[in-house]
Amino acid sequence: MNILGTVLGALLPHLMEVIGLALTILLAGLFGTLKTRWGIEIEARHRDALHSAIMTGVRAALDRGLTGEAAVNAALGHVHASVPDAIEKLRPAPGVIDNLIGAALRETLDQSAIVRRGKKLVEASALSVASAALGPGRIAPAKPSSAD
Repeated sequence: MNILGTVLGALLPHLMEVIGLALTILLAGLFGTLKTRWGIEIEARHRDALHSAIMTGVRAALDRGLTGEAAVNAALGHVHASVPDAIEKLRPAPGVIDNLIGAALRETLDQSAIVRRGKKLVEASALSVASAALGPGRIAPAKPSSAD
């Protein structure tokens, strides 16, 4: 029995070192995973903020009647003023933000054109339905006579 106590007494400090090392490795892996996960979430928030600022800048530039390079420059100024932290953290390559703004401008203008065409189609359709319902040559109901 005395031999077992002596052996355990000699091995116990080394066993504690091994357990401590295993826990250190386990915790380091866990913290690395958490840091990566939170880093990805933070990057996604920065990316979303950047895209939102681009769209807001483009809409504001178009609302002011700007076109072409003036619209791009106005949107770019808005982006840099709105989300400097996102730009600093994401560090996009030169020209990337300009390309994103150009794409957003084209997309917004295309959607605007579709909406305008859609309104014209709806108006034309409404007129044709009204004409059919009211009869040929009439596109509005007749005014009631004052004798009624």
